Amino acid sequence: MTTIADLMERVPTAIAEATDRARTFVGGDRK
Repeated sequence: MTTIADLMERVPTAIAEATDRARTFVGGDRK
């Protein structure tokens, strides 16, 4: 069962991962 607290913890991580993927896609292999 997923609680609101669980979602609140996961959302920032999901956003960070998506941002990293977007940067990798736009910037190629550059980090």
